Parts: sequence; C-alpha cells; structure tokens
Amino acid sequence: MPRYSEERKAAILKKLLPPHNRSVASVATEEGISNATLYSWLKQCREKGVPVPGYTPGDNEWSPDAKLAVVIETATMSETELGAYCREKGLYPEQIQQWKAACLEGAGRQEDQEKAAQKQRKEDRKTIKQLKAEVRRKDKVVAETTSLLVLSKKLEALYSQQWKAACLEGAGRQEEQAKAAQKQRKEDRKTIKQLKAEVRRKDKVLAETTSLLVLSKKLEALYGEDPDSGEDD
Repeated sequence: MPRYSEERKAAILKKLLPPHNRSVASVATEEGISNATLYSWLKQCREKGVPVPGYTPGDNEWSPDAKLAVVIETATMSETELGAYCREKGLYPEQIQQWKAACLEGAGRQEDQEKAAQKQRKEDRKTIKQLKAEVRRKDKVVAETTSLLVLSKKLEALYSQQWKAACLEGAGRQEEQAKAAQKQRKEDRKTIKQLKAEVRRKDKVLAETTSLLVLSKKLEALYGEDPDSGEDD
C-alpha cells in the first residue's frame, strides 16, 4: 500500500470536503488513488468530527467542534443555500438552529462563568487583603508581646539582683544588730553587776552606820546625865 505525505493527503481531502464536495470517484480517478483509500481517509475525518459529504450522522454523533464548524459555515448562508447544505450533509435546518442556540447559550454561560469568576477573584483579593492585614496586625502584636516579655525578663533579672543584694545587706545589718545587741546585753549585765555590788556595799555601810547610831544612842542614854547635877541636890 503506497504511503502519502500529510501535505498531499490534506490537499486531496480538501477536494472531498466542503466547500468543494467532490465525489470520491472523480478525485480517485484524478489523483490515481483507490476509492478504498479515500473512503478510509473520510472515515478518519468523520471520527475527528469533520463534516463529511455523503455521511448523515445522528445529532449525537456530531462532535462539539463539528457542530460549531457547521454553525460557522452556515452563518452567512441564505435560506436556499442552507437548504442545499442540509440536504448535502443530511441535516435539518432546525438542527443547525438548535446547535446555533446551544453555541449562543454556551457563550452566555461562559460569559456568566467569567463574570462569576471575576467576582470570585475580586472577593478573593478582598479576602487576601483582609487576611494580610490581619497577619500584619498579629505580627505587630507578637512583636510587642515579645518586647514586653524581653523587658519583663530584664526587669526580673535586675530586681532579682537588687533583691539578692538587699537580702545580703539586710542579713549583714541583722548580723551586726545582733552583735550590737549581744554586746549591749553583756555591758548591761556588767553594769547591773556593778550596781548590785555598789548597793550591797552601801547596804553594808548603812548597816554599820545604823549600828553605830544605835550604839551612840545607847551610850548617850547611859551617859546622858551630868555627874555634877547629882551632887548639887
């Protein structure tokens, strides 16, 4: 079976397909190609959804691309030209009108979808903007919280050192005060001891003075009368 380049194959199929629509027999004779080969090529075109003359597929057998091609091809045709085209393709004008309406509806849906997508993108951008603002706000809060935490740690370390120093200083003062109080108590005990000794000494002197006074009174009482007074009587 001879091989044909894609360029020659496309040129031959162009003669068979719209708008030329030549018969398979005439093209086969002209190109020197068998009818079977041309029918095989046309079958491949039908499978790809290309409108092929002499083939009348059902509405469901036409691919979306083939339907769109028919709608575009018949868009500028008059009613007579459209009727001839439909007879050639095995179609009805109503089918083409339905396909045209479906294309327009699809275009409308696509426009609605694009509008909806545009609206969604706008809402997404708004949401992203809000989320970015929220993230910045939270970053600021985190930074402030971190700064406060660092400051708290520094103050805690500072006051901890001051408290430790104060405790040590207080402990030192307390120790000095305890020593001073102990020394004072010692001095007070010594003073009390001296005062007691002085009191005992003075008590002893007072007792001796009292004894001498009593003795003096007794002697005075004993010898108090004048000896000369008795002789005068």
